Amino acid sequence: MSVSDQILDKLRKNDKNLTELSMSGNSVGDEGAQALAKAIESNIFLESLEIGNSDIGSEGAKALAKALTKNQHLKTLYLRGNFIGDEGSKALSDALKINNSLQHLYLGNNKITIKGINAFAEAFPFNSALNTIYLRNNSVGDSGAQILSDSLVKNCGLRVLNLANVGLTKTGCETLLNLLNINTTLHSVVFEHNGVNDTEIITAFEEKFKYNESLPVVTSNNIVKKIVQHCELQLELDETREDQKQAILDKIAQQCILSRAEQYHWSGNNLQGNSILCVAFLSRLINGKYSNDSKKLELIASTFRKLFEAIITRAKQDITNPKTIKPRAEILQMAQNFIG
Repeated sequence: MSVSDQILDKLRKNDKNLTELSMSGNSVGDEGAQALAKAIESNIFLESLEIGNSDIGSEGAKALAKALTKNQHLKTLYLRGNFIGDEGSKALSDALKINNSLQHLYLGNNKITIKGINAFAEAFPFNSALNTIYLRNNSVGDSGAQILSDSLVKNCGLRVLNLANVGLTKTGCETLLNLLNINTTLHSVVFEHNGVNDTEIITAFEEKFKYNESLPVVTSNNIVKKIVQHCELQLELDETREDQKQAILDKIAQQCILSRAEQYHWSGNNLQGNSILCVAFLSRLINGKYSNDSKKLELIASTFRKLFEAIITRAKQDITNPKTIKPRAEILQMAQNFIG
């Protein structure tokens, strides 16, 4: 068990300085998760618990779920890259029917199948507190998309639904589009990496974004493009002196700092190496737009380095980590060049 007695003691004693706890990448296991769960049952200060890639199975998830029925202060639970499966999903979904504090739940890559999706669908109508749920890299499929859509018609709390790489086809995407015609509280639906390249579907999602700004379909590309456009607006101002541009871009970067949820979406976890792809995409986009103007290229690149500092740091770790799944050679080289 990789949870120290010191940490457990602080949680039990309600240490007001311990508001975030990150133990991702450690061999916490079910035993460690059970110890953490017991310690947070009556804790009123911990707001974020991150235990991704920590060898946690269904028993650990059940213990955490039990804690959530008593703890009404935890806002973020990050469990990506474990193997809680359908049993763990059922326990967590039952807890959501009672808990009214948890806002962000990250369950990507957890061996969840249609049974687990059904369990969450049953819970959604009873929960208006949950803001974000990541189900990416699980076996959702088109049938799961339909089940979730049917449930979310009756939910007015969820803002972010991440279904990246869950086996969707055009049918599943059409189901999500239909949901957006009814559910007016969803702010982000992520359907990347499902192999759906149908122009009609992609255009439909884009039109949905234009039609109703309360329903933006946020993807990695859209996040970056929005910031690039913002930068370009400033650069196009003729009255802006060259020596003032960097200060303006620094201000833009400060205003556009990624939220914790967006950082998860962008950087993923070290074992998957998604951060390398993110940095490579930034590099490709920057070079593609500003390759003919080296001065402007460096200005924009330096701003992005500040803006995506956390992701670039993660990418550096990914590149040197032998366990990381590396992208193809040219993409890897692009990321390395950008990092410098």
